Amino acid sequence: MRDKSIVKPEKNRDSTISKINNDVDFSEFKQLYDRIKDRYNLTAAELISRLEREEIIIPCSIFDDKLTILQALCKYLRENLDLSYQKIASLLDRNSRIVWRAYKSSIQIMHGQFVISDYSLSVPVSIFSNRKMSVFENLVVYLKEKRDLRYKDIALLLKRDERTIWTVYKRAMVKRNEK
Repeated sequence: MRDKSIVKPEKNRDSTISKINNDVDFSEFKQLYDRIKDRYNLTAAELISRLEREEIIIPCSIFDDKLTILQALCKYLRENLDLSYQKIASLLDRNSRIVWRAYKSSIQIMHGQFVISDYSLSVPVSIFSNRKMSVFENLVVYLKEKRDLRYKDIALLLKRDERTIWTVYKRAMVKRNEK
């Protein structure tokens, strides 16, 4: 004798999927989803993660040769997103005194907020919370492995020397393999 309770949920699921696919709101959501995914160059997993956790996305255009990666991060999160030192420290899994020091040194080098004109390549703030590597190493590893960028492209993006990027990546791989 077959248990009807097993068959019924499957029929309900097919019915629900059919309704969703024909729903006007779903169609509009799909179009918006695709536009945002393309505009910010995010993978589907990153975008869904962002929706679920409301993760902060960092535009790569904030990184330049004047500030260190940590200084740029702290300055952007503090000035552009108006986050507290404690919140920034929590996001980056760093000590709040380190964050405060990085921010204070960044404002001596660069005055005023970042003016973001290019959101084409962004990274989630969560990539910087790996304490086994520096924020620079975390960024390079993410760009190399998740975004599939070449050393040359990463160097241009971060306004650093290509040899520096290669060295940082290799150092990160050594740290990763030490586990």
